[in-house]
Amino acid sequence: MEKVDNINDNSLKKFIGKNYDKISTNWFNIFGFLFTNFYMYYRKMYLYGIFVFIIQIMLFIFLRDYYYITFVINLLVGFLINKVYIIYAKRKVNRIKNKNQDKTIVEINEICESKGGTSFISLFIGILLELIIVLIIVVKFLGLSINKEKVEDKTSYVSDYIPGVFSGILYNSYDVVIKDEFELTAPDVFDDYSYEEQFRYQYYTDDGTNFSCCRYSLSLLEDFTSSENLIRDMSGFYKGRGSIDIQNKVSNDINWFWFSYDTDLGKNYYYAMNKGNKVYLLNYVIQGDIDGSCEAHREEVVDLIKIKEKNEEI
Repeated sequence: MEKVDNINDNSLKKFIGKNYDKISTNWFNIFGFLFTNFYMYYRKMYLYGIFVFIIQIMLFIFLRDYYYITFVINLLVGFLINKVYIIYAKRKVNRIKNKNQDKTIVEINEICESKGGTSFISLFIGILLELIIVLIIVVKFLGLSINKEKVEDKTSYVSDYIPGVFSGILYNSYDVVIKDEFELTAPDVFDDYSYEEQFRYQYYTDDGTNFSCCRYSLSLLEDFTSSENLIRDMSGFYKGRGSIDIQNKVSNDINWFWFSYDTDLGKNYYYAMNKGNKVYLLNYVIQGDIDGSCEAHREEVVDLIKIKEKNEEI
């Protein structure tokens, strides 16, 4: 990197402070590479640091090759941070000079020195801001996911929960053993993650860049006696997220009511049926689906579920 313009400007030197010569001449900053956003906080570049941090969060949430991409970001910061910081420092110095035209150069340099430089306090402020952002994400998005998507057990608490009315939460019942009630067979490509109270399978494939992932589970629900009413309530609850109207499907003498809605990564399908006065729910989740294989297996999954003959009819 070539030296910046006005490199002998004492105000700029005062603002940058520690390692001025290295920052103004070196083409790579090892500390920027190693610490990225933390280095920016240390240099009082809060907005730049928060921007990099948010990018890292987004990559962590949406990309499978998170660590590889993060290394690339660190490398870019290492190469660019000196140049970016010089531009940032010049802008700050010019602003200080414009606001303090009645002051002497000595006084202006003192202001530059106090406003710039490095600070461990600034580093801690930056970390605190990151913690606040993480907390907001957890409360806003993870909380929303729990309330609207996840099938919970009785350890969860929902203040407005009404038995038999879907309001964002479903409770599993463990009063029966699923495999004693149904003949359970899955397509060959699915791996078995079942246990006694729940039938659960998953299929996953990728081409190194994109992926297909689908999983499904069959559970007995508490507090519901009508599969049709449950699916109608759920369809209305997810209206606005690409949900389809309630559908009906009969397979192996099982009368399924079902619907689907869009998610950030694919689709959620919910199939419900009555067996006696109990409601069983089949949840089929699709993510990615680069080759359409998950969607292709959906009907097959439903058609492979049968009621054991020794049990009562629906």
